[in-house]
Amino acid sequence: MFKGIKNYERFLESFNGYKKTPYDSSSLDVSIAFFKDWFAMHSATWKHSLDSQRDTRLALADVFQDIVAYYLNMFLPEGYHAFPEHTIQSKPKPRLQVDIVIKKDNKIIFLIELKTTLGYGRSSVGKTDDVSELEVVIRRQKIADACQIDKKNVIFILSSFRNVTKYFVEQFWIESESPESGKPIDLNKRNKGEPFNFKYP
Repeated sequence: MFKGIKNYERFLESFNGYKKTPYDSSSLDVSIAFFKDWFAMHSATWKHSLDSQRDTRLALADVFQDIVAYYLNMFLPEGYHAFPEHTIQSKPKPRLQVDIVIKKDNKIIFLIELKTTLGYGRSSVGKTDDVSELEVVIRRQKIADACQIDKKNVIFILSSFRNVTKYFVEQFWIESESPESGKPIDLNKRNKGEPFNFKYP
């Protein structure tokens, strides 16, 4: 029998083992802790692929959702709760699956779409004069309408900047010969137009 199954069970149970904790928005401690967790997950799957001679690493997209939900549930105020992989009943339209919904008093107030990679097709904003044609812009409006919330309460979080255009990267990261190269652009200095105003790396 596979000996790792008990560890796997405990791993899944740990996502519900959070304890509400006050959040200090002036500190980077939470961001650093999350980054370390995510890096450790990637390192573990990389090591596994080498040890088992697996040509591709295990997919972590679903785990990414649950880790984000875990941190949200830990630091959101009392009365708020984050649910990963939530189904929205949108009658008479087909059901919609949203990566994370945040509810207060059992009412959806905020939506988060999580992407491990956007791909060139979804990020190539320089190839169209009409941003309303972009997949991510259409998706954002669609799920906002289905939940009857303002689209400003829908954001996209990116775990990776693979398979995106140079123009896309330049909206979030300093690309120059200066010592600042590679650092993130301050939020208040970023492009305020769609789709950059609702994406967060």
